[in-house]
Parts: sequence; C-alpha cells; structure tokens
Amino acid sequence: MGYPVGPFPVVLGAVGFVNEQPRSPGCFNQFRVETGIRVDGVLKGELISSGTLIVGESGVIEADVKVHDAFVSGRIVGTLEAEDKVHLQANSAFVGKIKTRTLIVEEGAIFKAECDAGGEIRVNDSGAEDAAQKVKGQQSG
Repeated sequence: MGYPVGPFPVVLGAVGFVNEQPRSPGCFNQFRVETGIRVDGVLKGELISSGTLIVGESGVIEADVKVHDAFVSGRIVGTLEAEDKVHLQANSAFVGKIKTRTLIVEEGAIFKAECDAGGEIRVNDSGAEDAAQKVKGQQSG
C-alpha cells in the first residue's frame, strides 16, 4: 500500500485519490504510491507510482511525475515519465517534458512539450541495407 508524504489528503485502497487543494501553498510535496492514483484536485511537487495515473477533468498537476502509465483529462505542467503509455484526452493540456513508450494525443488536446516517445532506434550498416532491400522489393512487386 502506498503512502503520501506531504499535506495532501489521499485515500488509499485499490487506487489513491487526491481531491483537495494543498493546505500549505508553496510547500514541496512528495508522493510515493505503489498502486494507481487519481487526481481531481491540485497536486504540486513530485509523484512516483508503479501504477496508473488518472488525471480527472478538474485535476491539475504541477510536478515531476514517474508512473507506469497515465490517462489525462485535466492539466499537467512539468515532467512526465511513463514506462508504458500516456493518453492525453481531447480536453487535456500538457506543458513540459514527456518520455514514454506509447503516446496518444487526441484531437483538441493542448500539447506543448519536449517529447521522447517510442522504442530505441538501432541503426547499423547492415540494418540500413536490409531496409533499403525491403523498400526496393516492395516497389518492384
């Protein structure tokens, strides 16, 4: 079970919930949550979770975030690193840096970010030749 470090009220169970304003504005808050977390209020500081982050429509995150995957309907300003997937829904907003394996940005989402999405790119001489041969074969066939 995860535990919050900071003044935000978090109810933990299968999923943690953050739904109130911070009690100490300007205070750096740290959250470490083993399960998923849903944010429908304001979260500032740092969030680390091995689960899923869900940012509701009224959710605002101004933080450095590391999670397994994220589904965003609200707003994130900061750095987001997701092991698997980030899904920015139509009315969401993201400003900052993002790193993930899979990125989905729906039409209507605001996305202003430095982005690193997808797997590693491997380039070597034989790989380039193989790719050129495949393209050549597709064009002639």
